[in-house]
Amino acid sequence: MISQPKSIIARASVCVVMLSVCLYFVWQTLFLTIIISLLILICLAIIVHTLYRLKRLKLSAPPPKYKTKDNIVSDVEHEFYQKLVRAVPNYTVLQQVPLSNIIEKVSNGAFRNELFRVIDYCIVDRATYKPILLIELNDSSHKKLDRATRDQKIKDICDIANINLIFFYTNIDYDIKTIAKSVKKGIRKKKTNWS
Repeated sequence: MISQPKSIIARASVCVVMLSVCLYFVWQTLFLTIIISLLILICLAIIVHTLYRLKRLKLSAPPPKYKTKDNIVSDVEHEFYQKLVRAVPNYTVLQQVPLSNIIEKVSNGAFRNELFRVIDYCIVDRATYKPILLIELNDSSHKKLDRATRDQKIKDICDIANINLIFFYTNIDYDIKTIAKSVKKGIRKKKTNWS
């Protein structure tokens, strides 16, 4: 019987030691959890503070400035326009017209963004303002692949919409008679296709 109390004490001692070890690990885990949570909170606070400062800087940035351009066309485009107006006195010549003002897309498919391009000149009927002929005045930049591809897309759209698009080039000094002849040929070509 004397051995039983020793055995109970030994077992109790083992239990106390095990409980102490468990409490130690729980404390360590709890301590690590607290430390990790604090680090996460500090990081979040830094991120929120940085975003707040960036937003404040954005709000305090000066507003964008705008100014009216001196000209909406270049000197070369203006000179060509003057000749074009004299070459086709029975028509009205409009400058810098968005393609979307001339051609309406009536189905889904290709070339959606191309309608946002601007055509250099649009010849319209004086009485009805119906578009009759489109003209592009191309400089050397139109020889680049991306510009040539864009020009071809616009040409394709015009063909589908049954309006002729003709090209003149800035490196050629056209006289009024040559311009008139090219324009009349472009107008006749489409009138033939309309019949």
